[in-house]
Order: sequence, then C-alpha cells, then structure tokens
Amino acid sequence: MQYSRIPPALLQEPDDHAVFQAMADHVLALSGGRYPYPTQVPVDGLPQSAYTAWLLWCFAAEVAGNGLPDYFLNHCHSADEARAYLTALRAVGADELASMFEGCIPLALAAGGEICHVPDASWFGAFEAAATFLSLEEIERPSMALAAGPLSHLVAKHIRASSSEI
Repeated sequence: MQYSRIPPALLQEPDDHAVFQAMADHVLALSGGRYPYPTQVPVDGLPQSAYTAWLLWCFAAEVAGNGLPDYFLNHCHSADEARAYLTALRAVGADELASMFEGCIPLALAAGGEICHVPDASWFGAFEAAATFLSLEEIERPSMALAAGPLSHLVAKHIRASSSEI
C-alpha cells in the first residue's frame, strides 16, 4: 500500500499520547489492518519520521507493560529489530531509555535470554554491561515507566516537528 499523509487535524491534538497513537493507527490502517512486523511495514513511501514513530509504538507496546528485560529475554526477534529500536530511541532523544536498552543487552545475554537465539546474535556482543545496572530487575520498572509516559511526549514532539512529511 502507498503512504498517504496523516490528517493534519490529528497533529493538532494537544494530548501527546493521542498523537502517538494516531500515527500508529494511521500506519496500521495503511497496512490493511494487519499488524506488521515492526521492521517490515508494508507501506510504500513511508517517511522516516513516520517509520520511527511506528517503531517506537511497537517498542512501547513491548516494554511499557513488562520492561526491557522481558523484551530481551522473551520477545526479541532479531538484531535488526533491536538495532532499529535503539536507533529510533536515539532519533527522538529518548537518551535515558536508550542507555537502559544498551545496559540491558549484556545482562540479558548473561541470563540466556531470547537474544542468545536470534540468527544474528553476534551484534549484541558489542555491548558491555553499564556500571549503573547490576541486574535485570534494576532496569525493569524504570524502563516500563519511561516507555509508558515520557516516550509518548518525545515521539509526539518528533511527529509534530516532522509534520511537513508526515
């Protein structure tokens, strides 16, 4: 399906989470109502800013309820997916969550998480444990809180700043 711009009125919504959700709903509608794999959205011409918002909506759906450790231990499908999420977090300025993401990788590897079993797992080996996190449990709740609230504000800001292409 070909990308079409999001209705401008949705970008004027004062509630940041509503803007974030509207962008995700727009991409889902363009995908024919199918929930596409995060890194394989079947929408031709999808602008990078819309793709970043889509990725972070998928990321928030994974992390806001159960935290980064659960994502890495049970739901990480590939290094490409993880790399795309990390790039998207950095693109919107979610620096604290990006740092937690990076710090969680070696801890999840040590715990034998799902990331040990993805086809391209060698990418994860480049990360060293952050001194600030000693265990997965220390990352769980803070990552949930950041993915549930502040991330919506950052993504909505990113969407509004990119309104000329979205």
